[in-house]
Amino acid sequence: MIKKLLEDYKALIAKAKNEGYNSPKEMPTDYLRKYVSLYKQIKLANYYEDRINDIRKADLIIKKYDQNQLINEMEDVNAEKLGYHPEENSVVETNEKYTAGTENVRKNLYSDAWDDPKFKNYYDEIRAEWLASKTEQQQKIWKLNNKGTPNKTIAKKLSRDPKYVRVTIKSLTKDFNKKIPPLLKK
Repeated sequence: MIKKLLEDYKALIAKAKNEGYNSPKEMPTDYLRKYVSLYKQIKLANYYEDRINDIRKADLIIKKYDQNQLINEMEDVNAEKLGYHPEENSVVETNEKYTAGTENVRKNLYSDAWDDPKFKNYYDEIRAEWLASKTEQQQKIWKLNNKGTPNKTIAKKLSRDPKYVRVTIKSLTKDFNKKIPPLLKK
């Protein structure tokens, strides 16, 4: 529809120029009415096209969110079956509530296995697989962040916006914490 309007608009301008009218100020009333009418129709069509695209984007975001929500729920169920409690931040249920600074040390299902080299290797493999599932850019950001590099420095090194780096680190950290249970030393 917009293409047809644009073609009509260009044709009207070309026709007016052929007849010696170089600007809308010089055009007779009938040309000017058509000119203004086509211009308004084009602007209105562009406006509605933008709104439709916004609705489509929002719809895609909602669908992706629903899919991610379903996947996350499935992962949570599987994690609970394996003994990992994501809603308690991997703290085994006790009657006492954990508070920072107390002598009550957080207990983790995997803390006893920390000294076992086989378990450490397995844990390292899980982390490597998780990192391999990320894009090259995300891997670079993750590795630099884990080395303690400031976000602004990471952004400069990778020629990215600092906000992008910050959001990427936040989403990677959230994903890492959700998919890989933490190992805590006693």
